[in-house]
Amino acid sequence: MIQNKARKVKRLFNWPCLSRYCNVPGVNLPTTRHITSIVKDPALSRGLAFALRAYGYDVASFRSWKHAGESVGGAICVILDGSLPECEREACLATLPVKTPVLFLAEDETFSNEKPSIQILHKPLTGTDIVSALMRLGKNP
Repeated sequence: MIQNKARKVKRLFNWPCLSRYCNVPGVNLPTTRHITSIVKDPALSRGLAFALRAYGYDVASFRSWKHAGESVGGAICVILDGSLPECEREACLATLPVKTPVLFLAEDETFSNEKPSIQILHKPLTGTDIVSALMRLGKNP
């Protein structure tokens, strides 16, 4: 079906770049890059989602760990707010798969990091701070 549409578009517009999709038996579409954000502040949550969507990420935002539930399982990264209650943060970190990267948004300097899959970012943030941290997490083995 995709190949037929590509042929039609190629004939209409004569785009040479579409020729690679015309004869492929099964086109593998790119998978979405899903991120789960658990942030208490709604304004910060909207800002993070906006910045990450601008870079092509799919973001599911939640205000607590209890509401995030199964969304965390398919995420390539979890963004965890430092203003969440400590028991909720600990529960989140304890139940995440070991290899799931975590961006921790800290408000102060007191958070200690023992796990290599946790990247600590200090507030206030910019959209490029988040994206560059995601890239650093992606490069770590």
